[in-house]
Formats: sequence, structure tokens, C-alpha cells
Amino acid sequence: MEIVIILPFEAISEIVNQHALAPKEKIPKLQAMMDSLFKDLTKDESAYFGTFFSRCVFIIENTT
Repeated sequence: MEIVIILPFEAISEIVNQHALAPKEKIPKLQAMMDSLFKDLTKDESAYFGTFFSRCVFIIENTT
């Protein structure tokens, strides 16, 4: 079984470079990818994150 790991930059690049998609179609895909990434980054935290914004704030405050 082959395991494929896609780095966040590569995932963003793949979405952005889908020229057949309009920006209106790309935005939800980018949002879902970022939401998944931030959920993964906070999965071991005991705090509750009700929104994407709360996850962003937590990550920024704890990595700077």
C-alpha cells in the first residue's frame, strides 16, 4: 500500500492551478483544506474550538 502525503503548500497550489475552476469554486475548496489543516494542528488540544477563527487565533498565539 502506497501512502501519499500532500503538504499544505502543494494542496493549495493544486487548487489554485485548477484553471478550469472559477475563483468562486476555488474558495470553498481552499477553505475546506485550511479548515482540515487547522483541525489537525489542534486535535491534541483540550480547548474547545467552535470556529475556524478560534483555531487560527489559538495557533497564532501559541506559535509566535
